[in-house]
Amino acid sequence: MHVKDLIEENNQKRKQLNDENLYYYEEMLVYIRLSYDKSEQATEEILTELLDHLLIAQDQGRPAEDIFSDNPKQYAYEIVGELPKMVTKERITFVSTGILSFLAALIFASSIIRVVLFYIFGIGEALRTTYLPSILIQGVLSVLLALLFIWLCVQYLRWSAFKKIHKVKEFFILWLVSTISISTLFAVFFLIPDFGIAINIPYWVLLIASLGLFLINWRLIKK
Repeated sequence: MHVKDLIEENNQKRKQLNDENLYYYEEMLVYIRLSYDKSEQATEEILTELLDHLLIAQDQGRPAEDIFSDNPKQYAYEIVGELPKMVTKERITFVSTGILSFLAALIFASSIIRVVLFYIFGIGEALRTTYLPSILIQGVLSVLLALLFIWLCVQYLRWSAFKKIHKVKEFFILWLVSTISISTLFAVFFLIPDFGIAINIPYWVLLIASLGLFLINWRLIKK
């Protein structure tokens, strides 16, 4: 069965779980799916298999511990260790789509406001003066920061699995990580000086370029 079909089937079957079993299963699901270097097909197949076993246990009146043991996090860790890794093509597609998504969102966000302000309200300028070496360095550092931010979030979510952390505390931790990451990103753009060849690019061109990146990314994901 295709990955999308497995995910859809999983979403429907999960509705049959009671609240306690749903909590156990969703913690397990998050932990296993966040093992981003594993085969997506194998990941969804094992999640479907676990869900089927849990539903049978629920019908028989047995607790989730019968399936996930008394240490469900250790059980999830062992499952992840047995999953096959992504093949090279899947890994390249995974990384490429992540980077394209980030760059497309960054260019779109920085362009759409300028386009609206200039062409609708007559505020600001229609052109962005870009210095090629500076923008390349800023782009590479931005991508690295985005990857670091995602890695930190994934590590936190895996660490917090099955811990029942208070929502306010969890919100504060994620807010702190997000604030530090965004502040560092802004610092990259403000602190790196402009140098090298200057190129004037209309903001509407950047906006179209970002939509083009979104389209390319969508095609890569669809393959």
